[in-house]
Amino acid sequence: MVRTFVRRVVDVVGGSVPLCFIIECNNNEVVAASLNAACRNATLNPVMNPWTRENFRVDITPDVGVWTTHNNKMAMVRLTPALIFFCLRVFGLRREFGCGCLALAGDTGWAAASG
Repeated sequence: MVRTFVRRVVDVVGGSVPLCFIIECNNNEVVAASLNAACRNATLNPVMNPWTRENFRVDITPDVGVWTTHNNKMAMVRLTPALIFFCLRVFGLRREFGCGCLALAGDTGWAAASG
């Protein structure tokens, strides 16, 4: 199922666009790590991994994903639409300059993608 979803995202954003998987780790880091590995193995696209202690001091599992808290969830809700709009205005052609973003939340059962 993950492989099919990732391949469909790649069909939308293009085969050379870097992907950044945003996987929620709140309930089970083992499942989150397995989901991360399945996503990485499902694509030949370059994969960015911002989930390091160099980039984030708290609320992550290094090299796996994020821990959702009230504060970072509110920041995401406020900033994501503005960031997508900014990227579209500045870069124009998403397939050439954008970043594919795939979000999977294992405990809430939703998935989203933007290119």
